[in-house]
Amino acid sequence: MAKMPTIVKVDEALRKMDNQIMNKAQVDSLLREYIKDDEVADYEALNEPGVQWEKQEEFMIALLKISSAKQKLSIWAFILEYPENYESLVANTKILKSACDEIFKNKLLENIFSYVLTIGNILNSGSPKGQADGFSLDILPKLNSIKDSNGKTVVHFICSLLKKEDENFENIKKNFPTVSEASKLAFAEVQSGLNKLKKDCRDQNAILQKITDKDEFVKKAEQLFEKYSKELEEADNKYIEAVKNFQNVVSFYGYGQNDSKYKNPEEFFGLLNEFLSDIDKSIPKTEPKKVFNRKHEVGKKVIENSNNMDALLKELKSRVNT
Repeated sequence: MAKMPTIVKVDEALRKMDNQIMNKAQVDSLLREYIKDDEVADYEALNEPGVQWEKQEEFMIALLKISSAKQKLSIWAFILEYPENYESLVANTKILKSACDEIFKNKLLENIFSYVLTIGNILNSGSPKGQADGFSLDILPKLNSIKDSNGKTVVHFICSLLKKEDENFENIKKNFPTVSEASKLAFAEVQSGLNKLKKDCRDQNAILQKITDKDEFVKKAEQLFEKYSKELEEADNKYIEAVKNFQNVVSFYGYGQNDSKYKNPEEFFGLLNEFLSDIDKSIPKTEPKKVFNRKHEVGKKVIENSNNMDALLKELKSRVNT
C-alpha cells in the first residue's frame, strides 16, 4: 500500500477533496485495499478491546469509521482519472476529423489520383474500363505490380512526373500528419470508450447523490459532475459529427455502407497511408546542381526519349495486355 498520511489527515482529505493531503496513487491504493463488504462483519466481530491488529489492518478498520469513505474514494478515483480519459477520447475524435480533411482537401493527392486515372484509362483503352470517370482506391496497392522493362512501377512513373512539375516534391507524408495516426486507431474502441466514460460518470454521480452529509467534498464533486456531463455530451456530438464526415469522404471514394472501409476508418486510412509510403519510396532523389567552368562552347544538347510518357505507357499497356 502506498505511503499514507495519518487517519486523521485521510478523514480531512475525504471531507475536503484535498489533493494536497492525498494524491491519486494514495486514493487508488486505499480503494484497492478497502475491506470488502462481506468481510466487514468479521472485522467488527473480532474488533474487541485488547485485540492486537497489524498496523495496516488497524488503519483500514479506522477507515471504516469515516462516513461514506468507500463511496468518496470511488468518486475521487474517477475524478482523478477523468481528465486523462476525456482528453484521450477528444484527441482521437480530432484525429479522425483531421485525417478526413487531409485526404479530402489536399490538392496534391487529387493531382496524384488524376494521374492514376489517366494512366488507367490509357492502359485499358479499347475496353469499357478505358473510359472510366473514377476508380476504386483498392487499385492503389496493385500499382506497384505493373512495371516496365527496367523494373520501374507506375508509382515510380507518376512520381517522376510530379518531380518534373515541382523539383521540391519530396516526403509527401508530411502533408498528411494525422493519416498515419488514424490508420493505427481502432475507432470502434473510441466509441465504446466514450460510452463507458459516460456510464461511469452517471454511476459515480448516482453514488454521490446517496451521500447525505453535504460537506465540501460533495459540493466540489457535484460541480465537477455537472461540468463532466456537459463535456461528454459535447464530445459525443463531435464524435458523431466526425464519423458522419468520414462516411461522406469514403462514400465520395465509392465505398458503400456494407464495405468494411466504410465501417472501419482505420482500414480506409491504412490503405491510403500505405500508398503514401509507396509514393515516398518512389520519389526520385533531387540531384545536387553541378557548376561547370566551361572553357569552350557546349556542344549540341542530346535529347533522350527514355522517359517519354507515350513510349512508357505503350510498353506498360503491352505488358498488361499480354
